[in-house]
Amino acid sequence: MTPKDAASQLHELVKHIKAQFDNTVTCVGFCDGEATDLSHAFEFLGPEEVEPEELMRQYQANRRTRRRAKEANEQWRVLHEIVVRLGLLHEFSQGKREIRSVIKTQAARHYTVRSREDLQNHFDRAKLRHTVNTGTDA
Repeated sequence: MTPKDAASQLHELVKHIKAQFDNTVTCVGFCDGEATDLSHAFEFLGPEEVEPEELMRQYQANRRTRRRAKEANEQWRVLHEIVVRLGLLHEFSQGKREIRSVIKTQAARHYTVRSREDLQNHFDRAKLRHTVNTGTDA
């Protein structure tokens, strides 16, 4: 694994933690709204408009889904709070940019001879060959 790969994986992991936390918050909110709708259906609609057993099944499914989302949210919250407190999303994003900048700087480097000027052409050709063969600068 390269430092660039490690930075990318860490950044993606932190984004995943944030996304999972946000998804559970959204799911709990949706379930709360749906439960309100279902309870109003019990209150205002009669058996000729909606089947009470079906409403009960939907309500039970809603509460089970909400419970799972709430439990997952409690678990993701631990990691999310660490990510937010330490500013990890920003830090890993910055780290990825800095590593890309270092790689770009390294790719632009070339050796300049100090004493043996007759070797400079050889170094230049070797770098050109490496660039052509690998598609990157040495």
